[in-house]
Amino acid sequence: VATNELTDFIFSPPIIAVFLTYETHVQRIMLRFATTREITVGEDGDESNIDIQDPWPEEQTLSRQSSEKLAAEGLGEKQPSFMLDEDLDGPPRRKTVTKVIQVVTLIDFVALLKALSFLSELITVDEVPEIFDSVLNAIPAHQTPINEGGLFVSQMLIALLNISLLAFSRPPYATKFATREEKLLTTLERVEVAYYSLFRSFMPLSPPPTYPSMHLRLEDLTQ
Repeated sequence: VATNELTDFIFSPPIIAVFLTYETHVQRIMLRFATTREITVGEDGDESNIDIQDPWPEEQTLSRQSSEKLAAEGLGEKQPSFMLDEDLDGPPRRKTVTKVIQVVTLIDFVALLKALSFLSELITVDEVPEIFDSVLNAIPAHQTPINEGGLFVSQMLIALLNISLLAFSRPPYATKFATREEKLLTTLERVEVAYYSLFRSFMPLSPPPTYPSMHLRLEDLTQ
């Protein structure tokens, strides 16, 4: 499927309705396998992965001890580490804030596909990095090495769609699931089975009234 054609398919009202219906439940499955990361956000909203480090560099140790002493004596106030982003003798740099996120890395993605019974049965191990990369680096201007990147829930839904189009376009499924809609819905049925296996509860597939596409209906989806 050509990229522009696939994009049109993804953003068609019936498919948006399907994704919104399954989004919360796919996210809950994802969190079982997700990796927690810290990112730093600048004043311009730019984000990048960072390691957990001592917010007080070695050269600022004396300044840190002095600040803590003043704070203890009620004579000063210790600055929070997320507001410090400057050298003692240099010009101030931009202020940053650190926050914690959860993403599905490539290793997490493999484990998740095993839980969904997709790996080996529908796709091969060699196909997983290509699928992961196609979603992670869908925007040419923002390329990330697959071993460093991670998927969010919206990207995971696209990955499931890509898997469905790939897996069910091959024998013996190609003739049984002829349309893209049938392929996607068959994949999501497997997600429902995995959800029950993981949480011992069924997926409530009625989206809440607050969903923006609640007024959409799945009529004629497979025609």
